[in-house]
Amino acid sequence: MSDAQPIPTPPDTFDAPWKAILDGSFRDFLFFFFPAVAAAIDWSHDPQPLPTELQRIIPNSAIGKRSVDWLVRVWLLDGNEYWLLIHIEIQSQTDHLFPYRVAIYQFRLRLNYNHSVVTLAVLGDDDPTWRPDRYVDTKLGMRVEVQFPMVKLLDYRGREEELRSDPNPMALLVRAHLATLELRHDALRRKAAKLELFRDLLRRGYTTDEVRHLLSIVDWFLTLPAAMDDLFWEDVTTELGEEAMEYITSFERRGLRKGIEQGLQQGLQQGLQQGRSEERIAVTLRLLTRKFGELPEAVTAQIRALDSEQMLELAESLLDFTTFTDLTAWLAANPPAIAPDAGE
Repeated sequence: MSDAQPIPTPPDTFDAPWKAILDGSFRDFLFFFFPAVAAAIDWSHDPQPLPTELQRIIPNSAIGKRSVDWLVRVWLLDGNEYWLLIHIEIQSQTDHLFPYRVAIYQFRLRLNYNHSVVTLAVLGDDDPTWRPDRYVDTKLGMRVEVQFPMVKLLDYRGREEELRSDPNPMALLVRAHLATLELRHDALRRKAAKLELFRDLLRRGYTTDEVRHLLSIVDWFLTLPAAMDDLFWEDVTTELGEEAMEYITSFERRGLRKGIEQGLQQGLQQGLQQGRSEERIAVTLRLLTRKFGELPEAVTAQIRALDSEQMLELAESLLDFTTFTDLTAWLAANPPAIAPDAGE
């Protein structure tokens, strides 16, 4: 019997892939986890994320990588507009204040915006006994209760065949999340699980854009040490051949872009410290345009109004942005000291 010790894996990242899921697969997410809610929505109206409204009711101290909060406007089949507030808890340790936080966000949204808000919760932690689905406060005959639908990802353990046969791409991404939890200290087994997920994904019959989106999320979940990541891509090429080459090329380009962005960011940070104001702004906008395409005039004006310290903070946050929504949420949470010129 071998005495070889399992190879440890890099720190897990859960917030970025779940943000990407909500941003790019929101309909699949709802139909998989909350089918009754999804069936009540009029999908002829595109859902509208509301990052600015959400940021205004979340204190900066609560923003972190322990959870993902997503606020979106939808229209129901009865013609009414509703807001859905989705909480995804992803930390490994339970947070006993979570139900209270859900209630506070619910109350603040209703108070500030006078909108009906439906809260949905997905628990991605590894404690099978932690299952909060309500906040209750009773004092002197008064009772306040907020109850919300809750899904526990651990409940999908042992349902591998069911997940394999489900055509909804969320089934495969749940497998990726669970494999990340289970194999966080065994890189060799994680590599095998990641290859299996890639194999299944490529044979599902999804469109090219869908495959690229889903592969990037699986890649985010199941991170590997650098040397083993190289071996993983060699295995993908050997086993899947031409079928995978188009997508591998896509990932290589993504890696190249990442390197370019890192180099630009280093130059940006130096420029922020040494350059003139207009040069700092120009480099910041160039990097953001490279990442997201042409920016709306209102966003450009808000960036131009940032002071030097805020510009440096934005530069340090750039590589963590996965969607344009991340940028607008950051700007909402970090308003310029001087209001942008409306004429710009």
